[in-house]
Parts: sequence; structure tokens; C-alpha cells
Amino acid sequence: MILPETVTVDEGLTVVGASPELLEELLDFLDVETTRLGVSVRDALLPGLARQQVQDEFGAVGLQAPEELITWWGWSNGVRPGVMGTRSFEFNSLQTTLGSWSREVHGSGNNDGTWNPEWLRVLGPGNYGVLVSCAAVDGPPLVRDSDGALGTAVWDTDNQVVSLCTPVTWWIHARQRGWTTWTPAPGGQNEWMVDWEKFPLEWRLTQIPQY
Repeated sequence: MILPETVTVDEGLTVVGASPELLEELLDFLDVETTRLGVSVRDALLPGLARQQVQDEFGAVGLQAPEELITWWGWSNGVRPGVMGTRSFEFNSLQTTLGSWSREVHGSGNNDGTWNPEWLRVLGPGNYGVLVSCAAVDGPPLVRDSDGALGTAVWDTDNQVVSLCTPVTWWIHARQRGWTTWTPAPGGQNEWMVDWEKFPLEWRLTQIPQY
């Protein structure tokens, strides 16, 4: 697969041709490249959900699912129970994401400890991970590296890119070029190692390539 070029738009970095269709291709190729390094993404993840189920579960909490998130959870509904997660495998299920979102104190997120309800954490627990905006936009959704509730503020765009296609493309690049490697360790506690200095500076500034 020829990976799309990264470009800059008003809202942040993105990749050329970002779309739900491209996202599905990239996720499949991420598994190919990860398997080449010795571990399959697919083996650690549950099957995806039907489009209608994703839409229904969003609707039940008063949200509308962006097309990319329908593709995201259509590809997989999170990590299999009992599989030890790593930073690269901590895909949250739709139910985990919406459950976490519902427990937040919703507000503007602007320095008051509240969570801007437009944002959902799709990857990673706690205060780290990847957030996706559910705001209605004419194009791909905004995506950010999580910085707790503060990271959901309208003005906090330092860690922001456009489209889930962007981080997935970067994760593939990192595996192809040896910036992110799967390192066997004693006792089976294998882990992903990230050589942060090898990433382009503009990518590093978003914090998103580390996954």
C-alpha cells in the first residue's frame, strides 16, 4: 500500500484523501505491518460492530457518530478480554468509550476540570490515549492526543490533527521504518519500543505517533 502524504490544513496536520474508506484500508495495513514485526493487531482485538449498532449506541446517549468512528468500531470493537494490552493495542470498545464519556463531568473543558462532551476517548485508558471529536463538521473529524479534560478544550489544539487516517498512517510509517519496534523481553513481557527522536518534529509535537 502506498501511504498518503501528510499535509497541513487550518485545523492541523492531516493526510491526503482522508476518508472512512481510506481508514479501513489503513487499519488493515497496520495489522499487516504489525504482524510483520511479530505480533498481530487483529489477534488481540474483538470483531467489529454493525453500522446500525454503532449509530444506535451513539443515539442512546444523544450523540451522532462520525463516519470514521462507524468505520473504526466496524473494524474492531476493542481488545479481547484477557489479552494483555500494550500502548499499541488499547483500542477501547464502543461500550467502554461511551461508559467513560458518561462518567465525565461535562462542560466546556476550559480550565475548569470539566469534559467537553464533543470528545470521545477511542484509544487508551486514564489520561492518555487518542480522542475523536463528534462535532458535526464538513469533512473528517478532529483527533487529539489526550491530556485529560484540558485536552478537550476548544482552544487546546496543540495535539490536534484531522482524521483518524492521520495517526494510523503515522503508526504504519513508524513500523515500516523501525521507529517503533516490538521487543521481546524475559518472562514474555514483550513491549513496543518507540525511538521518539526519529519521528518528524511536526509529528512529535502532536504526541500522537507514540502509539
